Amino acid sequence: MAHVVSSVSAQICTLMIDLDSRGCGQRMGRFVLPPGDPCTCTGVRLGGHYHRYAPEMQGQDPPLYMDMLPEVTAEVIGGWFNCTESKLEESTLRATETAPELTPTVHPWSTPVASTPTATILVASTIPEPSMLPADCQGILDAGQNTSGVYTIQHKRQNMQVYCRMESGKGYTVFQRRLDGSVSFNRTWQEYAEGFGNLTGEFWLGNQKLRSLTRNGGRELVITLRAFSGEEAHIRYKYFHVFAPEYTYTLIVDGFSEESGDAGDSLGRQTFKRFSTRDKDHDNDRENCAEKFHGGWWLDGCGSDISDWFQSNLNGLYYNNATVDDYMGIQWVTWKGKQVSLKGCEMMTRSKW
Repeated sequence: MAHVVSSVSAQICTLMIDLDSRGCGQRMGRFVLPPGDPCTCTGVRLGGHYHRYAPEMQGQDPPLYMDMLPEVTAEVIGGWFNCTESKLEESTLRATETAPELTPTVHPWSTPVASTPTATILVASTIPEPSMLPADCQGILDAGQNTSGVYTIQHKRQNMQVYCRMESGKGYTVFQRRLDGSVSFNRTWQEYAEGFGNLTGEFWLGNQKLRSLTRNGGRELVITLRAFSGEEAHIRYKYFHVFAPEYTYTLIVDGFSEESGDAGDSLGRQTFKRFSTRDKDHDNDRENCAEKFHGGWWLDGCGSDISDWFQSNLNGLYYNNATVDDYMGIQWVTWKGKQVSLKGCEMMTRSKW
């Protein structure tokens, strides 16, 4: 029998991520709601990590679990638990994006511009494209284009210039690359939203586009790290999602695995953290951490207890050498420690189906 939400019992439900206490703190990739009737949820807000304690206290109702979904609204919760109601209020996690995403103007004669501090991404590519625009780089690959390079995709009815990396029969959309410090990553909120740099060199694709690419869920994140010593490490997260600008491009990653290099998980602690820039401080510290580390990132704290909160910053200030002051530069602390900046990195995503 379907549940019906009553106006008397309507409530804002807190959504958390399940941490299995019996699995050494490894996330299980599920959302969890507190005990109670899920059909009374008329709104949803972000919580933190949910720790299960075994055995659970006698007499308490068990919590409710859901798969990791791209959008978790009151309506989605109602559908998951077979609730019915004439109209559910919009969730606080639901994106309300009224401004169109900006697509940079690209001309055939454009040349890459790396060091100019502009939010426009200039690209140069002579790679032929399929006559029908696929929705992502996997579609480009499936259409017969197996060379990595700049392509045009059509995502959410908007044309988008992206760099596609084709490898092992998979097409990945690259959204960040660091190579040599030729592009400054110490940018404003608006520049990070729109994107900057050169798709064939150093760049940030843009939080607006990143939001659009990940909003349907089923996305994985792959990161390549490069050290000045010549070592490389490859990391994968099975679940990757960025929320809308109304929610400060909050990050969710889950399902960490090491492909090679023994780099460790330095991004998992940033789950449910908001994006910050030098002019938009959304961390939980009295300092502006993005300003301190000269780059926009999902930051939480950078004060005296920084070791509890800071594990990564792939958009930090570029150094031409590995040895740096604590937490400065391009950081992946679980790999090289807090006093080593990386030579380069690349972040890319693809749909899992």
